[in-house]
Amino acid sequence: MEPHDYGFTTVGKWKLGNSKSGIDYSLNNLKNKRVIYAFSEGSTIKYLGVCGSYTLSKRMSGYKNPGPSQTTNIRIAANIKKCLENNQTIEILALHPKSPLNIKD
Repeated sequence: MEPHDYGFTTVGKWKLGNSKSGIDYSLNNLKNKRVIYAFSEGSTIKYLGVCGSYTLSKRMSGYKNPGPSQTTNIRIAANIKKCLENNQTIEILALHPKSPLNIKD
């Protein structure tokens, strides 16, 4: 099954950039929403996450400019950058639940 079969929609993509991590992103939808998000290369999900207390845009900025203690963000950003350097397209997918996310951080 494809990610879209589960209700995910494509809301943006990653690109190489001049940020601390070497990547940047663009979002065209749901940027101010708390969602379940995924990074995909074609039909392959590379990463799946949840916007706990942040909007999608704020959460993506954590990958773009990770802090020194944010080891997961640093690792994921490096994986995204490697894919982009290998000419792979990394899309940002989102699933916006009908009910508010009730997640404890």
